[in-house]
Amino acid sequence: MTVDCWGNKNGRVKFYLLASALVLILALIRIASLPYHVDLPRLSSHQNGYYDYEGIIHWHTDLSGDSFGTYKDLADISNRYHIDFLITTEHNNLMALERHEEGWYGHMLMLAGIESTRKEGYLLGFNVLKYTTRLAPTDAFLAEAARSGGFTIVAHPKNPRWHWRGGIDQRIVGQEILDLTDQFNTAPLWLILKGALFFPFNPPSGFIQIYQRPSETLKMWDEETAQRHFTGIYASDAHQSIRLLGKHMICFPRADYILPIAHNHVILPAPFFKGACRG
Repeated sequence: MTVDCWGNKNGRVKFYLLASALVLILALIRIASLPYHVDLPRLSSHQNGYYDYEGIIHWHTDLSGDSFGTYKDLADISNRYHIDFLITTEHNNLMALERHEEGWYGHMLMLAGIESTRKEGYLLGFNVLKYTTRLAPTDAFLAEAARSGGFTIVAHPKNPRWHWRGGIDQRIVGQEILDLTDQFNTAPLWLILKGALFFPFNPPSGFIQIYQRPSETLKMWDEETAQRHFTGIYASDAHQSIRLLGKHMICFPRADYILPIAHNHVILPAPFFKGACRG
């Protein structure tokens, strides 16, 4: 007769399996409990006479041609989160302005920028009222943005495929520090697998697992800030789409997976008001 106890081989195997199952259960409980959902009452954002507004920069809608979601869809989701503003940047078009999509949606302000494809890489343009320089040199685009009182920021500064290959003109006022798409493109396989394990239990936390320190991007930013003020931003660069075969796309990752991950903050001496956008 075999005595099954923790001291023999069979007993040790059972112990390790039980311990592993317990660790897995505790890990899943921890993952599922990580905070990300913010369907909460809106809080006051002012302190010491200043107002702290948080929002998203660099997002694409169906007006970009390779993305899902309308302005209203995005606004409906954004209003459930602590998001005060969202700036879209459609690919090489200002259709959102032409269709008067800018404005207040509930308590949050939506503005329309542009992501301009340049020979040197990609630039985000803000407060750009006219775009006729798609095929012109970058200098012409910078001048066009400046004429309307706009400004530009480098997108994907150190992405291996789309990195910025030009100089930093004085009319370029900043760059992306973290870009969600860039993080996807550069994440090693083990981080992607780690994120896939988290995702079913806590989708935003699953995406956070792929983040790595953007050392080269920070080096580029440090070099420029040693000479002048140069703004750094977080960019979602969300399309809510993954291209499959040919032109077929699926809607993933959804906006509500990405919106809670990180926000930019704007500190203002006066509050937002419902006349604070163009049009």
